[in-house]
Amino acid sequence: KLRHPDWPLIELKMIKREKTEDPAKPFEKVTIPQYYPLELLEIVPTQVSVQKMDPESAVSQQKINTSGPNMRKGGACVLAADA
Repeated sequence: KLRHPDWPLIELKMIKREKTEDPAKPFEKVTIPQYYPLELLEIVPTQVSVQKMDPESAVSQQKINTSGPNMRKGGACVLAADA
C-alpha cells in the first residue's frame, strides 16, 4: 500500500521478444510499459546532470566530483603550491 498514491509514476518501457508463427519473421518486439511509484525508488542526489543545475550548484558539484592530481609513489607529481 502506497503512502502517497497521488505522486507521479516513473514509466519504463521493457522490450520483449516473442515468437511468432510466421517463418519470415520468427520474432516480434513487444513494448511493455512498467510503472514504478517515486516513493519506492531510491534517488541518489549526486546523479543530477550538471547541465540541469543552476550555475552555482553546478560549480560546487564539479568541485566535489573532481579529484585533484594523483599522488604517485616517487613524488613525481609536483603541485603548484609546492613549487
